[in-house]
Amino acid sequence: MIKAIIFDVGGVITKDFNGFGVLAEKLNLDYDLIVSIWNESAPEIHAHKMTIEDFLNSVKEKSKISGNIVAAWEKIYFENLELNADVLKIIEKLKGKCELAIISNVSEFHAKLIRKKGVYSHFGKIILSHKIGITKPQKEIFVHTLRELKLSADECVFVDDKEENITA
Repeated sequence: MIKAIIFDVGGVITKDFNGFGVLAEKLNLDYDLIVSIWNESAPEIHAHKMTIEDFLNSVKEKSKISGNIVAAWEKIYFENLELNADVLKIIEKLKGKCELAIISNVSEFHAKLIRKKGVYSHFGKIILSHKIGITKPQKEIFVHTLRELKLSADECVFVDDKEENITA
């Protein structure tokens, strides 16, 4: 019997958007450079070994721009972070019928902005990679979550938009 449904946030509860595209356009930056630096940095950011501020300052340094890129990114991210109303309706219907939880690869910076949007208020257990230093698709993050829920894998359903995280 299913006792818990565990959701990812980005691409599931929140809609994906091309934030780096918006950042590149607004600050006249090289989009490919931003993506390249992100691809190198993301695993460390999600495991809380590097901050978003460090990443953005690296973009700033390599782009040779002035100004507050961190404040610009915070504004862009928050203004463009759109909740998936259809998924939230489903979550509301599930409340009280089973445990609702989150597993998300997210930086502390982005987690604060997601919290401001009210996303985490719908869930009993919230497992964020930056807090525990483990990311999806590592098996350990799922084992950690099952321990927190005091459930077996057979009693849970995991909803994610990335196949590599589902097959883990």
